[in-house]
Amino acid sequence: MAEIEPSFTHIKKVQLPHFMHDGVIKRLIAGEAFGMTSPLKTYSPMFYLDVIAKAGSMLDRPNPEQDCLIYVLDGEVRIGGETFCANESVVLEEHDLCLECWSYSRVLMLGGEALPTAPHMFWNFVSFSRERIDQASRDWK
Repeated sequence: MAEIEPSFTHIKKVQLPHFMHDGVIKRLIAGEAFGMTSPLKTYSPMFYLDVIAKAGSMLDRPNPEQDCLIYVLDGEVRIGGETFCANESVVLEEHDLCLECWSYSRVLMLGGEALPTAPHMFWNFVSFSRERIDQASRDWK
């Protein structure tokens, strides 16, 4: 994977695409999902969604061909027979195509192509090389 120069782009909330239907609000922060494209530039196919849903709502998995992590900010969701509560996360299995909100819930959905190995992360620095992370940290100081 190629390295890119660090950058920061501010996008206002009102500029982010969103979809509201039957007690569910899906706001796309980055990438592409549910027919929406975020104005935030990404460097690989991915999605990052903030979803607020009423109790009893069913949420489809965005981009089923991509890996997907669910982080529960608030409420309770049921995925594949298991319940997850606030401050819990789960990586969906390939067959997990939807989740049910058992209460008012807010979840983050983050996903993309599977990585070949787990990257290293320190603060805002992410790399597949531990040495590169250390160098970036020294450069920042």
